Amino acid sequence: MKASDFVNDLRKKFPEEYKKNGDRGIAERLGISPQTLRKWSKSGSEIESFQITNAFIKAQDTAVTVSYTHLIF
Repeated sequence: MKASDFVNDLRKKFPEEYKKNGDRGIAERLGISPQTLRKWSKSGSEIESFQITNAFIKAQDTAVTVSYTHLIF
């Protein structure tokens, strides 16, 4: 899969974040840098499986962090 296609799919899956803050909103949601997302969006090369795996791991870490910060004691 081309990296730019991956980013386009992310934009479709996270329309609210994209409408509010563009790629920055998606990057924040996933816990990756906006620069990484921008680089992928302009890339015509294939995205490597380890890059997708790393994005999933960062997204999971971000979700855990957000859930802890919103935890009611």
